[in-house]
Amino acid sequence: MIPGKVAMISPAHLDLVINSIAEGITVQDMRGNLIYVNEAAARLTGFKSAKELLSTPREKILEKYELLDEARRLIRAGRLPGRMVISSGKPQEEVIQFRILATGEKRWSTVKSRPVNDKQKKLKVIVNVFRDITREKVTQDQLIHKIRQQESVSLLGQKSLEGASSSKIMQFALEILSLRLPIEYSKIARMDDDGKSLLIIYGKGWRKGNIGTVREASDIYSPAGYTLKSRKPVIMNNLAEEKRFKIPAFLKDHGINSGMSVIIHGEQKPFGVLGVYSNSAVKFNRDDIYFLSQVSNIIAESIEGEKKVEEIKFQTKLINAVEEAVIATDPDGKVIFWNDYASKLYGWKMSEMKGKNLMKIIPDWEKNKTKFAMAAVRKSDSWSGEMQLLNKNGKVFTASVSDYPVMGNNGKLIGMVGVSRNISIEKRQEISLLFLERATAMMGSSLEYEKTLAEVCRLAVSEFCEWCVVDLWEDGKLRQLSVSHFRKSMVDKALIFQKQYPPNLNKTEGRLIIARSGKRIFIPEINKLMLKKYAMSAEQLKQLESFNFNSYIGIPIKYQEKTLGVLSFINTGGNRIFSRADLSIAQNVANRAGVAIENARLYNLAQEKISEKEEIEKRKDEFISIASHELKTPLTSIKAFTQILLKSVSDDEIKHKKYLTRMDQQLDKLTELINDLLDVSRIKSGVLELREEIFPLDIFVREVVEDVASIVPNNDIVVVGRTGRLIKSDKNRISQVLTNLLTNAGKYSPNGREILVRLDYSDKEVTIHVEDFGIGIAKNKINKIFQRFTRINNPKNEKSPGLGLGLYISSQIINRLGGELRVKSEPGKGSVFSFNLPTLKEKQLLLSYN
Repeated sequence: MIPGKVAMISPAHLDLVINSIAEGITVQDMRGNLIYVNEAAARLTGFKSAKELLSTPREKILEKYELLDEARRLIRAGRLPGRMVISSGKPQEEVIQFRILATGEKRWSTVKSRPVNDKQKKLKVIVNVFRDITREKVTQDQLIHKIRQQESVSLLGQKSLEGASSSKIMQFALEILSLRLPIEYSKIARMDDDGKSLLIIYGKGWRKGNIGTVREASDIYSPAGYTLKSRKPVIMNNLAEEKRFKIPAFLKDHGINSGMSVIIHGEQKPFGVLGVYSNSAVKFNRDDIYFLSQVSNIIAESIEGEKKVEEIKFQTKLINAVEEAVIATDPDGKVIFWNDYASKLYGWKMSEMKGKNLMKIIPDWEKNKTKFAMAAVRKSDSWSGEMQLLNKNGKVFTASVSDYPVMGNNGKLIGMVGVSRNISIEKRQEISLLFLERATAMMGSSLEYEKTLAEVCRLAVSEFCEWCVVDLWEDGKLRQLSVSHFRKSMVDKALIFQKQYPPNLNKTEGRLIIARSGKRIFIPEINKLMLKKYAMSAEQLKQLESFNFNSYIGIPIKYQEKTLGVLSFINTGGNRIFSRADLSIAQNVANRAGVAIENARLYNLAQEKISEKEEIEKRKDEFISIASHELKTPLTSIKAFTQILLKSVSDDEIKHKKYLTRMDQQLDKLTELINDLLDVSRIKSGVLELREEIFPLDIFVREVVEDVASIVPNNDIVVVGRTGRLIKSDKNRISQVLTNLLTNAGKYSPNGREILVRLDYSDKEVTIHVEDFGIGIAKNKINKIFQRFTRINNPKNEKSPGLGLGLYISSQIINRLGGELRVKSEPGKGSVFSFNLPTLKEKQLLLSYN
């Protein structure tokens, strides 16, 4: 390079450099004609080469496309960025869709047009830069399309839950499909009773007279028939080339080019087929099939729901004469049946309550308890308790209520039955205490309230946005709970700003309007005009601009239509702007925040209940301890006197001897119960006495089995295996545990089935298994059987004698001996109770003997 000279690139080299750029570049003169284009610009606009594009007249170029903006509005030539630069002299930018008319191909580009001036600052040429964003736009459109489909499915499901008839659900489903899929036709075809054909009962887009008359074959050679028989979806992207099926004539008559269909399931047999069709060549995909299947499932549930409602009506008629209020509802709590006694108790007749929500008889302060009960029933559990109810005259009374689920053949909930009776006289004394309890629970229900919202705010900042603000809506005012940003200095700055400029109550924008209206605000791009309108002074505007906010989403936090606060998400100039998809995500976050608040309230309420229960348990333990000790002494005296009387009665006095023998046996049982109570008291107080000694386990187990054999004469007890181990433990207590397990096995093993006692061992422990082949234990009882006062039903569905303390005492004894009592059970097949005990190591054994 020669010193003092500027390096210049040749035009050929410059053209080579520009053509290597991925962005399209064109240059226009002052009349709008192209004077330069690179190869990328030619490709992006559908031309084979830059030379072809330059040689094409401007009018012909424009005739080749349909140009649309982001709102899908047509862009005229005068609105193109280059033309706008010519008229305004200012840079322009636009997102444009190029649709090539000849092929139908669609491409998206951002077009930036910049003026180039000469030395006299007069516009010389315009430079246009095209960047292809087709892939980004397609992905964004697909995401928005999926979200809208799911919103439509949710709306359809909501209408079904609200009790809309199946016919309305089917009609609304067809409207949704027409809105969310690129189709012109849709149909619902019902299978005839003979199963030979499908009749179109609902449709959209078809010629007049087709609905209710057109039938399709239900064999595998028709698209609908194949869907019905195989239960698999069918996609036909080009009917003209379709070889799998015989296309029905009515589809050909309507010029159908593509379509898809899915089955509408039924509980006993399929109901029919749901199909959608288009005159265009639509390439349906898995997402479309998934959407169509979701709609089909809601239709099926609506149809089956109506059938089950009729069944419930019939069943509830059978209990119309019961002398208790019997009320049947659908799963949503709407009354289906109301017996005569319910009319007497509540004052409303069946005709007045039919179709009404059960909440009509629930006072406001009991609604949460009712919702809890209904939630339990919806999970297939029964619920029993006491609550206050309303009659027609507005009088409140206390009732004993039991709610039960009604299940369909498929195991799903189809209704609920509630039985209630008036217990006001019995509960009058407790009304004030119940009121205090509810008031305490309500006041304590918000203990975790603010913590929950703050956690939501921090989560949002870490994963979703740069700023998050949570305001609580209390008594018509906003109280700021949390401001989150990943930099503490920015949070401090925001807090100072808000202290200096508190919310203006007279303004009709921002968080106040969200709280007042319960409606969200979405501002994809914040401009200076918006900030200027919001600011009350030039200084406030200056500080607002310093935050560099560029995008905003404000969502009300709601629960059951009540606004609890406002959740705000903000991005700044260095971050992306929020899209419609982000808005949907933000709405979901706000919805879950509302649920989290309610969960926090319920958690605090549960904590209060736990504390109250612990106090009751403590008092119960004290009573058991005192009562059992007080009963022990007189019972011993009675036992002694009974035995003296038995010895003094002669053999001739058979009747007296019989009664005294029974008395003695009953005293033994009572003594056993009191001993159990004393053991419970000792366990709870931590003073259960254990006397350890070394003994051979195998011999000991067989001795216990021999002793128990006489107690359970209807069962054979078989000992399997041997350990050959010595253990150091309390023989009496282990005997107590093993005896309890064996006698229980006998109680719950009908027909004299055998009982197995298996012995296992390892280096560190021995395990004793007691297995019976009786009625077994239900899954929902397994976790309760080791609790105090828990009993299970015997084969005759009756409660077994006893206090339900044996397994509790046994588990506590084994725990204190260093082991664990476990159970495995299957209803109808039997149970296996197992407990392990530590064995002695050789050194410990020698020391023990010494």
